[in-house]
Amino acid sequence: MIAALKEVMRSTLGYLTGQSGGGGGGGIDVNVAAHSGGMVNAPSMSGCTVNGPLTFSYAGVPSAQQGGCEGQQGDPSPKKCKTPAEDLEEFDLKKHSRSEEGLKKMLHKVKVRRRVRLNQCNLSKASCEMMASVLQESSYLRELDMSGNYLQDEGVELLCVGLRVPQCKLETLRLCGCLVSHKGCSLLASALKSNPSHLKHLDLSYNHPGDSGIRELTDTLNDLNCKLQTLRLNQCQLSKESCEMIASVLQGTPSHLRELDMSDNDLQDEGVELLCVGLRDPQCKLETLRLSQCHLSKASCESMASVLQGKTSHLRELDMSVNDLQDEGVELLCVGLGDPQCKLETLRLSGCLISHKGCSCLTSALKSNPNYLKELDLTYNHPGKTGVRELSDHQSDPNCKLETFRFEDAGEGRMKPGPRKYACELTLDPNTAHRRLSLSGGSRTVRWQTEEQPYDDRSDRFDYWVQVLCREGQSGRCYWEAEWSGDAAEIAVAYKSVRRKGERDDSGFGRNAKSWRLNCSGDRYSAVHNKTKIAIPAPSSGSRRVGVYLDRPAGTLSFYRVSSGTLTLLHTFHSMFEDTEPLCPGFGFEYCVSNSSVSLCQIT
Repeated sequence: MIAALKEVMRSTLGYLTGQSGGGGGGGIDVNVAAHSGGMVNAPSMSGCTVNGPLTFSYAGVPSAQQGGCEGQQGDPSPKKCKTPAEDLEEFDLKKHSRSEEGLKKMLHKVKVRRRVRLNQCNLSKASCEMMASVLQESSYLRELDMSGNYLQDEGVELLCVGLRVPQCKLETLRLCGCLVSHKGCSLLASALKSNPSHLKHLDLSYNHPGDSGIRELTDTLNDLNCKLQTLRLNQCQLSKESCEMIASVLQGTPSHLRELDMSDNDLQDEGVELLCVGLRDPQCKLETLRLSQCHLSKASCESMASVLQGKTSHLRELDMSVNDLQDEGVELLCVGLGDPQCKLETLRLSGCLISHKGCSCLTSALKSNPNYLKELDLTYNHPGKTGVRELSDHQSDPNCKLETFRFEDAGEGRMKPGPRKYACELTLDPNTAHRRLSLSGGSRTVRWQTEEQPYDDRSDRFDYWVQVLCREGQSGRCYWEAEWSGDAAEIAVAYKSVRRKGERDDSGFGRNAKSWRLNCSGDRYSAVHNKTKIAIPAPSSGSRRVGVYLDRPAGTLSFYRVSSGTLTLLHTFHSMFEDTEPLCPGFGFEYCVSNSSVSLCQIT
């Protein structure tokens, strides 16, 4: 068990901070109040075999704003400068030095701040000991974010020394992607039992506590003195067993839990049915539930409908995105949505294989119960003109409260299961191609050449690393496939601003924080980011076709091997992608491989 855990930790590079929601998507907003769009969801794995580790990336693109003004690098919009009072409210280590030495030097400032952000700062367990001393000495600190650091269970144990003391008044703790196992979860549960009355928000997303860790935590949540309101467990290796345990918390007297995120766990329909036992209980006060990418079908829609029909239901926000619910599932869900007892205000069904038939069911439900739903997300579906017209026409009804309706008309391709529903068209950019590369096939094939090509000198052309980028920058969710031939090739994604000149690491794919790559050679694969290389065990298949799925708002980048229409997951990176800069697909050849090429594939 210990050896297996160490292997998981070794193969885990970092994490993704944040929650579902927000970000720039690819749909259209019909918004009475404001025009805003986007969604954050984990990659769809429907029909895919997992074969390889998940990797979390500590080193994202550094924040540009170094000082007291908010904003992003390259953002031309006016910056909002913080007042001295606001500066006293928050401390962000990234604005000073991303290191434990930097934290040590700034500890005197940390002790007098209400919010402390230490996320993605290359910290280890030593920083936990420092923060434990702050929690023991300072009564100011209310919010602490240590996400995306290599803390492990040993670090959590040191931090819990501070969490246990009565002087600690911490209300929000974020430990996303910190390599916390069931042992760390048990330590947190013990600390909360010792000092249960202050912590209200806990985020353990992108760790691996598993069902055993959640069992320890739910025992504490059932304590009458525990005041936890928000629990985020996105991608925590949970199963239906955790659903049953959390249902018992929702049935508690009194139940303080208001927000629950269990997205990207293998809960399946059985798990949702168990969870609904707690949701239907009169003691349950849950208002927000996120179940995106949980391998659900129409059966879960029927279970959730029974919750929405309950007289005592407090549910106001429901996210079931990236599950293959289809029109039949939407029809079952609408039984609850159309009930006068339903008070749901936000419903997200992005990427659920919904057509105009499902839209008709939603329209009918909203006509029956028009007073509550304010936001509806149907992006990455295929509502067709008929479905869009029905819902848009209903928005003009004076009784309809729907303010935001997100959709897109991207054709029948959105009805494909799995990542292929997000297929995009790409072409290679000749202005970025190294002189050892030739492009052909309408700029969809790149080949390594022994002789340099007569390209002109350009500032955006790679001059050392043998690489090329695509023209199209990507946002939202997108999927593409490429087939390689010859001895070896690199399939990559990079920020458009990645350095082009010189042999420094900041211009080579996978050698820096601004790019990610998959090495392909024979039947061997490896994933590389920021010079960290992970070997990927993959059985021989003979296929040299690779699928790439980018869910930018969710911060996930997945590589698949494609064979006979079946996708096998090779590797997933997690990172905090910057919203202000395009991400571009790219290809490269690290060695002199004159017989190697890569071609973009047409997805049918």
